[in-house]
Amino acid sequence: MANDLIEKEKFFNVLKKTSDFIDIIEVGTPALLKNGISLVKLTKELFSKHKILADTKIIDAGFLEAKIAFEAGADIATVLLSASTITIEQSFEAAKKYNSSIMIDTIGSEKIENLRKLETIKYTGSIFICLHTPSDISMTKTSDQVSKIKKEVQYVREILPDAVIAIAGGISLNTIDFFLLDVVPDIIVVGRSIYNSPDIFGTAKAIRKKMEVPK
Repeated sequence: MANDLIEKEKFFNVLKKTSDFIDIIEVGTPALLKNGISLVKLTKELFSKHKILADTKIIDAGFLEAKIAFEAGADIATVLLSASTITIEQSFEAAKKYNSSIMIDTIGSEKIENLRKLETIKYTGSIFICLHTPSDISMTKTSDQVSKIKKEVQYVREILPDAVIAIAGGISLNTIDFFLLDVVPDIIVVGRSIYNSPDIFGTAKAIRKKMEVPK
């Protein structure tokens, strides 16, 4: 679950209500900017059984910024696909040193073909790819969004068959079936539709139930 809430009390209240239904806790970029990297550390301390993703959106200083996230307790740090190949390589070096992982985030990258540069990068462990529709434009027609992401997932599986593929952006209880049936990613990231729900616990539980039903 992507948690972008900037008020620390609300941030953790949502996690207390949803933690039984999620596998990866994302400390979202707004939450990081407001509270600092210490929020990652505290999240890991309170939810040690969960994978913690720091949505750092690294664009430069790959080793240093990934190192900061991993030393704070993040299991996964995000790096923008639009970052230079050198920056991406350096972030993977930090991940190797700290026995952690990098998620490449496609947000802001207009050409999915840019993922081809990852073919030349050496890395150990899992590589995560997040096909990310920006929140500012994620409220487009669901069928169009599903069709676009489906093609992108197929493309990633062709060029990076070992990648763990996540999709993010505007996914809700009302739309998740389309992504589960047609896109079939490894990870589905849900955020606002849970923490803005009048029934946070019930919404998280219902989404989890849908994800566990064999398709």
